[in-house]
Amino acid sequence: RELNYLINDFEIVYNYSGSLWWNTRKNTGENAKYQNTEENVYESFVGFAPVFDDVRENNQRDTIVFDSDKYNLAHRSYTHTDKRFQELPYSRDEIEQINCLFKQEDKNGTVYLDQHATKSNFLQNIKDCKYVHIATHGFSNDKSPELCGLAFYPSETSSGSEIDAGLSNWMNYYNHNVLFSGEMYGLDIEADLLVLSACETGIGKLAKGEGLLAMTRGFLYSGVNNIVFSLWKVNDKYTRDLMVEFYKEILSGHTYSSALRIAKLRLIKDPESSLPKFWSSFLLIGE
Repeated sequence: RELNYLINDFEIVYNYSGSLWWNTRKNTGENAKYQNTEENVYESFVGFAPVFDDVRENNQRDTIVFDSDKYNLAHRSYTHTDKRFQELPYSRDEIEQINCLFKQEDKNGTVYLDQHATKSNFLQNIKDCKYVHIATHGFSNDKSPELCGLAFYPSETSSGSEIDAGLSNWMNYYNHNVLFSGEMYGLDIEADLLVLSACETGIGKLAKGEGLLAMTRGFLYSGVNNIVFSLWKVNDKYTRDLMVEFYKEILSGHTYSSALRIAKLRLIKDPESSLPKFWSSFLLIGE
């Protein structure tokens, strides 16, 4: 708590290039889509949290496991070894609390939890939303960046038995329930802020002449102005705490960079969450 972190004195933002940074600033100034009006539907928040507790209890849907235990030490990350999704109990609370903050400010908000937080629902309901928030399991691949992705709740069109039914069915399962980075380039999304509240959402392959090939790049290409992402495996509980504080500050009028800084400083002040591993993974591309 007493260390002299850089964030004590500065707001910190990132971008892939000077031209992207300039285009974002120019678009923010010229685009009236998200300007406050009396009844602006674009002031809305949409949040997704598969949570996976029903998947864990349903043997027919037990398909992939994510490492870590069920409660305070749970991480929103991916492992290749077992056979089911790991429950993320605090991700539900995260989405519900943030949505309540928007409701308190008389702003529109919609949440998709558990079996409603499917890949198809995500693709169909992100257009025309200013704030898009995803709290789920994320996984990276620094050798094959196209395999980086976000896990959604298994849809009715897929089942756990597909994993054992051959390669084509295995691929069909993942195509239905995981949003891969290659798909993020063609999304119908123009959010002003996208929050990837999952593990390693900013990790990918560093390509010569191209820069970092990660999930963030695909979303920026699709039209998102600002993205909050993570650099390593993040704790389920403290990620909830950080994100709720982040949105409190946004709704009180702070910029995204200022809101993220204030939220981190609050976690630093708490002895339970002061270690950098609990708060410093999340960064902001944009302003």
